[in-house]
Formats: sequence, structure tokens, C-alpha cells
Amino acid sequence: MNQPVASFKRVFALGISFVLVSSNLANANTPRGTSGINTGSEVAPRNLTPHPGIPTSLYNEVIGELRAVLSERAVPPNEPNVQPERSGFVRLDLKRADSVPSNIVTRFTSYVLYLNAQPGQFDVFGSDLTGISRDVKFALIPKLNRQIEIRFISTSGAGKPGSQPSTQTIIAPNAKVAAALVGVLTALDVSGASPTSVKAAIAMLTSLGDVKLSNPEVIGLAQSLTETLIASEGLAAGCGGRVGSSFTCPNLNVNQLSAAIRAYNQIVEKSNDPILISLSNNAEFQALGANLRLLKAEIAPKIAQ
Repeated sequence: MNQPVASFKRVFALGISFVLVSSNLANANTPRGTSGINTGSEVAPRNLTPHPGIPTSLYNEVIGELRAVLSERAVPPNEPNVQPERSGFVRLDLKRADSVPSNIVTRFTSYVLYLNAQPGQFDVFGSDLTGISRDVKFALIPKLNRQIEIRFISTSGAGKPGSQPSTQTIIAPNAKVAAALVGVLTALDVSGASPTSVKAAIAMLTSLGDVKLSNPEVIGLAQSLTETLIASEGLAAGCGGRVGSSFTCPNLNVNQLSAAIRAYNQIVEKSNDPILISLSNNAEFQALGANLRLLKAEIAPKIAQ
């Protein structure tokens, strides 16, 4: 690794590190003078509890009763609970722990990695715990120059006021970025994430270009990005619907902010230098970090009380 890149990573990591303020960490003091990230002893006060009107992160919560139908060639031979569907396709019931977004993102990212640049189709459908329909489809089509065309169709929320079908074509620079896209977008869709989060995920992942990624790096990045975006959903609602240079957050969900900060830090700390450099040049990633910094600054006076 050359010295300029190593220096860049150290500076960038320090510049976007945050103090976790979850009520789960109410008794955890950070050591003084270590690493330059947390320079004092930070204790989250016990009276900062989640606001009941704003949902906490769904990343590790059961979504509902879902089913997946996908290309048989995408599923490893020893995968449990796989049933035949029709020629060339199998189905999976995604219930209880299997419908948790953290498991969904890992599972479907792994399936596309196993598919390894072959054509494939995925359909995840059913209903969430509130009875809202979920239906997201992907078709993966190999192109020239190792690119993968992803046709992404979501009709989730059909029948819900204001819901609109979404159809997009995404050009992934390679099969590994395609794998992360399918895993992240599936988990975001079934958890009811906003179009803004979906757009941000697509922009961040496609910005990686042909950065070399190992399979564990793909899965780790997909996991951390999904958790960051799901946890970030709705945070602005606690600040009157916006985050900017002048705002107040009377109903900011501290646990949700803590989850988003922790996952964002995981992206920085676990990513190799080329990944981090590519993301640092992406406008959506920059905006995500800037918003989390502003929100952390907003609650800092409350922590100090």
C-alpha cells in the first residue's frame, strides 16, 4: 500500500468517526486520549429514550411472511429449506428469522455471488407485519466488459395510498457489485425503505466501479450499508422533516441514530482503501456522513447535561 493512500484512509476514518450514544451504552465510557476519535469520556444519559412515534431500525427485526422464487443455479447445493418451483427455479419460505433484513441482505448477496455472472432471476414477495404487500423482482443479464444489467421492479405497497410501482435498469460494473445491489435493494424494499434510500444505495454501490472486492468484503459492505440506510430512515422526522445548518430535533430517536452511526463507522473501518476512496467521492455517501455528523452535533449538548 503506498503512503499517500494509507494517509488518506487514516485522515478520512478520523474525520467521519462518531461517538455512539445509544441508551444501550449508557454506562460505557470511552477512554480519554485514545486514537484521536473520542477525546473524552462520553456517557449517554438515561433520559434520552426513543420517541414512540418514530420507528427504530428494522435491520434486525422480523419483517413478515415472505416467499422467494429464484433461479436454481443461484442456490448452493446444500442450502436448507429449498423447494422445487418450476423448471429452473426454486422457492424459499422467508418466515421469522429468515425474514429479518440482516439475514435477507446476506442471503441474496451470497446467492448472486454464487451465480457468478450467469443470468438469473429473483422475486421476493409476501406481506409485512402490518399487512402491506411486498414484491420486488430482479433480472440479471450479463453484458460485455463484465458488466451486469439489473432490471429492478418493485410493486411493494400496492394498494397503499401514494404507492407507485418502481421500474429501473441498473448497470453494475461487475458481478460483485451486482451481488451487493441485489442484497441491499431486496432488504431495503421488504423493510419499506424510501425511494431516497434506494437511490442512494444504487449510487454508492455503482460508484465502486471495478474496485477489487473479495466475497467477504462484498457481504460486509452490503450488510453495513443496509443497516446504515435502514437506521437512517425517519431520522429527519425527529427534526421537523429536515436536517440542515439550522434545525432542532425535539423527537430525535437516539437509538436509531446510534445504529446508523455504528453501521456507518463499520463501512469506514472495514473497507479497504480503494473502496473508501471511491465512496468518499460519491455525493450520496458524503451527504449521509454529513447528516449523521449534524445529528450527532444536535444531541451533543443534551449528552453534556
